[in-house]
Amino acid sequence: MAGEIGVHYRDVDWEPGRGPGIRRKMLRGDRDNEYTSLLKLDEDTTFPKHRHPAGEELVVLEGRIRIEGQWYEAGCYVYTPPEAVHDVYTDAGATLLLRMPAPAVMVDG
Repeated sequence: MAGEIGVHYRDVDWEPGRGPGIRRKMLRGDRDNEYTSLLKLDEDTTFPKHRHPAGEELVVLEGRIRIEGQWYEAGCYVYTPPEAVHDVYTDAGATLLLRMPAPAVMVDG
């Protein structure tokens, strides 16, 4: 290997996320810098409003989510541009693969 990082997601524990019904598995990096993670949202869960200083990329692996009125189901790729603000809602529950160039910043209201 030439600097690659390999990890099996089953070997990583779920950690509490930013609110009830939200869990995260950090696959690479850490919460204070660039990272890649799995995010699990339970049924009828909202990830609170937040801003993406450097953008975000995600793939819906299971379930479905709603961002700004648009539904994304399993298999969808979603790119969020830098400085975008949104919340994320799921009615049925969802598992997402996230790539964050910088951590999201929570927004009041």
